[in-house]
Amino acid sequence: MQNAPTTTSGKSDVFEAVAEILILMILHECGAADGPSIVKKMLRRADSLIYIEEASGYIALLKLEASGWIKNNRYTATPRTGVYVLTKSARTHLPQEIKEWQEFVDHWSQIGCMLNEAISAKPDSQSSLPTVSAI
Repeated sequence: MQNAPTTTSGKSDVFEAVAEILILMILHECGAADGPSIVKKMLRRADSLIYIEEASGYIALLKLEASGWIKNNRYTATPRTGVYVLTKSARTHLPQEIKEWQEFVDHWSQIGCMLNEAISAKPDSQSSLPTVSAI
């Protein structure tokens, strides 16, 4: 049985960061694109790994614009109708950002192993951790 993609609902900032880096990579590759095209491409790339909600893509566009990574060349009231490009600063800093993500991803399997070990460890009966009822 195939595993369902992990959903971003109620998850950490890692999923938001994944949406943002996908958007940055899309704009790096295509130069300029409107909001719906960017979000569709982002959803296609993430499809088999994680489920990113469509609204999260538009939120990521707004956050990236507010942080100065991208700009809307045709200012509109909504991210759905804007045409986005990387800022000059983003084009300069994106290679370093990608390098840092690659380092994070390279270490993720080790982190996953540690988490699996911690989850599968059986606490002994004399554990000093409080029980749920004691909290």
